[in-house]
Amino acid sequence: MRALWLRLRKSGGWWTLDMLKHHWRPTCAPHEVQHAMDALEAGGFVESRDQATNLRYGVTANCQALPGFEPFCQSEDAQ
Repeated sequence: MRALWLRLRKSGGWWTLDMLKHHWRPTCAPHEVQHAMDALEAGGFVESRDQATNLRYGVTANCQALPGFEPFCQSEDAQ
């Protein structure tokens, strides 16, 4: 879950669940990615947006930082 959150934070932008499942396929089963995203969203660590028929996830300045990490700042959000 930490690696998934870090990837979203570092990459920026908005990722669909299908994109995340495809990216993490070698490491995680699809249900594990879904469970991780549900937990991250419930904890306020990622934000979701409903665009058309796809839910997209991202880390924004409104999100909580995982323990041990600095809060996400606006300058990172612009990258």
